[in-house]
Formats: sequence, C-alpha cells, structure tokens
Amino acid sequence: MLTLNAVHKSRGAGSQRYSLVIPRLHLRGGEQLAVVGPSGCGKSTLLDLLALVLAPDQAGQFDFTPADKPLDIAKLWRASQQGTLAELR
Repeated sequence: MLTLNAVHKSRGAGSQRYSLVIPRLHLRGGEQLAVVGPSGCGKSTLLDLLALVLAPDQAGQFDFTPADKPLDIAKLWRASQQGTLAELR
C-alpha cells in the first residue's frame, strides 16, 4: 500500500519557482498508476520523492507499508543517501 497525505515540494528560484502539492494519493497493493502530463508539471519531482531521491519540504504522511503507522520520511531519506551518487539532470 502507498499513501501520501499533504506532501509539498518546491523547486527552482524566483519566477522559475514552482511547487508540487499532493493533497492525497492512495494506491492499494496490485494497483497501477500512470503519471502523465506536460513538461514541467511535476512528474519527475513526484517520482524522485517516491524514490527518496528528494526530501519533501512538508509531508503529513508517507506510508509505504500495509500497517497503519506513518514512516519518518526524513530518517529514511537520510539513510538512503549514505553512499549514494545521485543522477544529475
């Protein structure tokens, strides 16, 4: 199961700054999701957040487990960055 609640991520600066806001996303086991949209709408940002490549600016809940307990995404993100060389775009 995947549940995201109140997730926010801002990127860029000045007039090129934009924010991705995910009020709620819920997928049950076995469900599939296609992420489509025009260039610059936040597709890659969403995938980077889900892969823990980026840390959210604000996250009410990141839940990747079947249990009803939210995960500490900041702790997971820090742990995932140890010994990792990120792809630069």
